[in-house]
Amino acid sequence: MNYKIIEWQNNRLRVLDQRLLPRETTYREFTDYHQVIDAIQSLVIRGAPLIGLAGACGLALAAQQQTETNAEGFVDALYTAAEELRACRPTAIHLAWAIDRMLPAVEECAAKNGAERVKHMIAATNLLREEQLVIDQAIGKAGAGLLTSGDYILTHCNAGALGTGGEGTALAAVKTAIAAGRRISMVICETRPMFQGARLTAWECEEAFIPYTLITDSMAAHFMKVGRINAVVVGADRIAANGDFANKIGTYGLATLAKTHKIPFYVAAPAATVDLEAKTGGDIPIEEREGEEITLVMGRAMIAPERARVWNPAFDVTPASLVAAYITERGIIAPKGVRYLFATDAKLKPHKLSSVELRKKRQAQATEFDREAAATVQLVRRTAVEAAAKAGHLTPAKKAAQVAAGEAMERVLDRRRKKALARIGAKESGETPAAEAPAASAEKPAAAPKKGAAKPAPAKKKSAVAKKKAVAKKVPAKKAPTTKASAKKKTAKKEKNR
Repeated sequence: MNYKIIEWQNNRLRVLDQRLLPRETTYREFTDYHQVIDAIQSLVIRGAPLIGLAGACGLALAAQQQTETNAEGFVDALYTAAEELRACRPTAIHLAWAIDRMLPAVEECAAKNGAERVKHMIAATNLLREEQLVIDQAIGKAGAGLLTSGDYILTHCNAGALGTGGEGTALAAVKTAIAAGRRISMVICETRPMFQGARLTAWECEEAFIPYTLITDSMAAHFMKVGRINAVVVGADRIAANGDFANKIGTYGLATLAKTHKIPFYVAAPAATVDLEAKTGGDIPIEEREGEEITLVMGRAMIAPERARVWNPAFDVTPASLVAAYITERGIIAPKGVRYLFATDAKLKPHKLSSVELRKKRQAQATEFDREAAATVQLVRRTAVEAAAKAGHLTPAKKAAQVAAGEAMERVLDRRRKKALARIGAKESGETPAAEAPAASAEKPAAAPKKGAAKPAPAKKKSAVAKKKAVAKKVPAKKAPTTKASAKKKTAKKEKNR
């Protein structure tokens, strides 16, 4: 990523405004924690780990405003700011986690002078950011083991660098796998109503030269059905103790579809996303946002009647039964093992999963590959690249990189197609599969018996008498030759009858 997402500059917090991506890259500067709260609520800053880091920076800004107060007034002011920051996005547990991590620093620097207070608080936020970078790299390394060349990975919303300030979570696994030489492509849901997938994840893929295809949210079922999706990897905002988790609205639907089509559904998230106080997904608070996010497209074009009644929950909860595994900095964890993430390695070990075994299970249950659908997607992707190049949206370097990546993916897909066709016993020419071949194959010599199989008992030899009896049954007996005496008797009998 060539852009810094969040940083300190001249005692100001400088962040990238994610509402304007990908059209423009604009930075906002904040000097007051109330500005940070507004930025979090208006989605200038988004993504659970990044929200947590921004909340920690908001406390540092609050400390900057309390340089002249005494120790007691300083602590009181910062605890008040902490409560306001904690409440600005209720679903993302990372915000509360980061605030709690900063409170000991508040008490440590209360006795310091004004300049030292601010310096100490900023150092604490930088420490959190460095820790997040290490966590993201560990998640990427663990998740990469689940991905193989030729995979198309579906993702929802944005779980990349824009969501963490580091390397990302779900996207970090893809980046690490590609860096290891595997040919992998992303399939990105647009993620209505704020289009975090279309605007943010696609932009990150462009910047990192990751092959991707953008689809609408309603197309996911189709591509799963035709065997186009190999795995689903998403992030999480909060994970309950039983393995249920909350993520951007639409995630539950994708998990249900993945289960139906036997596609593994993975969740990539830091261990800090686990909320042990939430026993099940029903204990996770779901944020309800303004209806204008639905009735207006990005706050501009109205697409519904002005008085339309709107329900706009920002998140939904996916049950643990639909999750194949959690990808964390501590390894690949079974849903029932998330409650042990803060325990010792001895307690965590039985709940860790092998990436090799998970890969084998996925390949054994994969949906059959549909070559006609694959050809259609390849054509659409190639046409889109050519159109973008003609419109001047792609630099020559990016165009060459995308074309090369597309050609490489097509070669991998061709090999996968042949293997898939071979598995179901068919050839490309449309010949009858071997399993359905007519009984003419009976003319072929019998296969040699396997080792260890019982040999058939030899046939008993027939005795000479039995042979004569068999011949007598098959061949009719000949009539005895007629003698002269008998002939004379027959002639006399005939004459008498006359």
